[in-house]
Amino acid sequence: MDSAIVVAIITGIFGAIVAPIFNHLLIRSRSSDSVAPTPPISPWFIAVIVAAGAALGGIIGFFTIAPLFSPVVSSWTAPRVSINSPIDGSKAGPAIIITGSAKNVPPGRYLWLLVQPEGTTQYHPQPGPISVTADGSWGATAYLGDNVKDQGKKFMVIVVMGDSRANSQFQSYLVDVQTVPRLPLH
Repeated sequence: MDSAIVVAIITGIFGAIVAPIFNHLLIRSRSSDSVAPTPPISPWFIAVIVAAGAALGGIIGFFTIAPLFSPVVSSWTAPRVSINSPIDGSKAGPAIIITGSAKNVPPGRYLWLLVQPEGTTQYHPQPGPISVTADGSWGATAYLGDNVKDQGKKFMVIVVMGDSRANSQFQSYLVDVQTVPRLPLH
């Protein structure tokens, strides 16, 4: 449930409780000033006060209090990133489209695809960072080795999240890889 709605519900309940209490205290303070006894309060009037207090509390909570707590609440929810396609064990060519979803990625954090060839400890950043759409879906291309020499090898593809420094380092790596001269294979 959205944090703003939760805050609105809580402040609405608080308003529903506080409004009749405040009304009762206000009527008692007025009655102590006069000699005449206070008439009994209608249950309908109390219901109207409770409803008005709940509505006012909910509106105040949603529009003024919830925005103050939004950064705090969003920090409580852990980021979730998944790869939806291809499924584990799929066969693929040297270039493959990876799709997935991401939720609760904090501002200033970047998602990157990394490829690790089987039998190595090296991770190779893929072109990125990953662009996540408004609905949380994403798609990116991963390059799984050389078409001929790496045919039949297994690769692990993972998604990592980094800050702006990691983002810069991944981008620098990709620039460096593209500018390294390639020696012809004999």
